[in-house]
Amino acid sequence: MIKEVTAQNFKEEVLEHQAPVLVDFYASWCNPCKKVAEIIEKAASQLNSIKIVKVNIEEASELASRYMVMSIPALILFKEGKPQEKVVGLVSEREILKMVSRHS
Repeated sequence: MIKEVTAQNFKEEVLEHQAPVLVDFYASWCNPCKKVAEIIEKAASQLNSIKIVKVNIEEASELASRYMVMSIPALILFKEGKPQEKVVGLVSEREILKMVSRHS
């Protein structure tokens, strides 16, 4: 299960985390978001060098604004507290693994 992060614990869980962190920005009503979540769950066993979390944009709209999440699903990979790469839309497991490998 991928941990849900809020605006209150984002700094601790993402920005201050030592390893790279993949953040899945989503909304509960978004069908492509559900599909990306399934893909991430499936890929998680191969992504053990990074932390994976999710942010509900309806509950943390200030985070979505801060990181310019205009469309969902959106995945942002953070390293050393800074966004490194962002992908928007329905992406494959292979694309996610490639993105992570470029930054881990």
